Order: sequence, then structure tokens, then C-alpha cells
Amino acid sequence: MNAFAKTLTTTILLAVATLDVASAQTTDARQPCPSVSHLQVRIVEHADQGMSQLTSFVHMTHLIYGIDMTEVRASLETWRAAAACQVEAAAKADRPDDANLNTTVTQR
Repeated sequence: MNAFAKTLTTTILLAVATLDVASAQTTDARQPCPSVSHLQVRIVEHADQGMSQLTSFVHMTHLIYGIDMTEVRASLETWRAAAACQVEAAAKADRPDDANLNTTVTQR
């Protein structure tokens, strides 16, 4: 290959790699939170109050919801992370960004 072809190939490969990295970063930034059901949120709330509260809630409602402590123990941290992600996402959605804040102030 001559020097021009090598330079052109290198430039194209760098451009493709840059676009790939940029698209991966924007995809990660927009990743939605994992879904969490109302029951899972309630279980996390009871777990935050202590183990006895959680155990009482699960035992009182296991016939209704079909859930037991084994499943709760295995999934609690995943549900807790998903619930926290959703709370954080809701807070970000409720908080005005800087651009909207500046236009609101100047309109008054």
C-alpha cells in the first residue's frame, strides 16, 4: 500500500472508533432504570425499617403475593438498586436544568 492509502485507512479507522465510543457513551447515559414493581418497592421500604419489619411483612403477605424470604433475600439488593435509580431519575426529571432555569428567570 502506498502512503496515501495507509493514511486514509488509518483516518477512517480512527473516525469509526471515535463514533463508536461516542455512541456508547450516549447510550449509557440514557439507559433507563430497571423496572421494579409496587410490591418490590414495598419490600424495600420494609427492609429499610429493619429485618423484623421485613420478615413480618413477607410472612403476612406471602399467601397474597406468593413471595417468600428466600426470594426476597436473593433479590433485595437488586430491587433496592432499581428503586433508588427510579427515585433519582424522578428527582432529575423534576429538577429544572440550567437552560430552563435561565429562561424562567429572564421571563419574569
